[in-house]
Amino acid sequence: MNRFIFLLMALAVLIALPMQAQDLDESTERYVRLILNDGTIKEGLFVRMDDEVVVLVLPDLGQTVFPKHLIEALSDIEPALQRSNDGAGRAFDINPQSSRYFFAPSGMQLRANEGYFQSNIALNSVSYGLTDGFTLGGIVSFLGGGGTIKVGTPIGEKAYVSVGGIGFSDFYGILGQPIGLAFANVTFGDEVANLTVNVGFGSKTDQGSVYRNIAVDTVYMDFDFTEYRLLPAERAPVEGRPLIVNVSAMTPMTPSRWLITENYFIRSTQRVGDYIDYTGMGFSYFGNGDPFDALPTENNLSENVDRWGIISLGIRSLNRRTGWLWDYGLVGVFNNSGDGFAAPWFSFTLAF
Repeated sequence: MNRFIFLLMALAVLIALPMQAQDLDESTERYVRLILNDGTIKEGLFVRMDDEVVVLVLPDLGQTVFPKHLIEALSDIEPALQRSNDGAGRAFDINPQSSRYFFAPSGMQLRANEGYFQSNIALNSVSYGLTDGFTLGGIVSFLGGGGTIKVGTPIGEKAYVSVGGIGFSDFYGILGQPIGLAFANVTFGDEVANLTVNVGFGSKTDQGSVYRNIAVDTVYMDFDFTEYRLLPAERAPVEGRPLIVNVSAMTPMTPSRWLITENYFIRSTQRVGDYIDYTGMGFSYFGNGDPFDALPTENNLSENVDRWGIISLGIRSLNRRTGWLWDYGLVGVFNNSGDGFAAPWFSFTLAF
């Protein structure tokens, strides 16, 4: 009997030791995220939890006690930034909309079975992650509709790349043909703070014609003006393809608010087609300058191209109770001629 009791005690000790070690590991290595009732996020080293409080070691404040009645959700995370797995919905992700700025995409991807709906009333879009690296979406507005595709992957601990495209067709034939944009981007940072450089090429558009071997047929002079009749011998079509360079960034202001900037440089790259004989009636030019500058040629083609810039700055705010994100800011649009305008930006997003 004594031997039996000794064996039971020894077995109890052997079982208790790993349990004690496991409890010690959980209390010293478990890293958790708390979402408080007011939407504040606290992340730190788990110490203990009872019926009344949760105790964490926070990076800046040290050991801190949180009453349980102030806690909305608690979830385990890795020391690196991770999304919540507590099933509470993406409103409790550390950033539910890290894959997109106001409009431009980042290199980060939606995970499988994640998505979002975004709208500014005039333009509405839905995107859904079919896998961790493959996202499809749709766009609809008063003018038309289209779709989006995006494929991406991490290339480092804090670096991401993606490629994709946007296609759009209007309902009324104003554009003449469907338009598209293919892009590639790279993002540096994490879900909370990041910087993205994006390069895209739009679909081809008709940019008119250029002429060569231009002769002056007739000249009419009066006291007030001079008229030249210009007769080109050959013409060639010009196709334009917009080149778009985008630089965007976001940085947190609070755990539920981000400062966002999204900026574009747009310039049309042009290609001249094959020349053919020109059989038209010619062109009239009125003025006292060089008449040969009146018609576009390959020499002055690039001088006639507008270059546009778009700059924006605004705030994204997340309501963690409802899950809605609200974007608002100011957009400035200008060209190389000095013309431009400013306009407000507003949109709302629901991540799901």
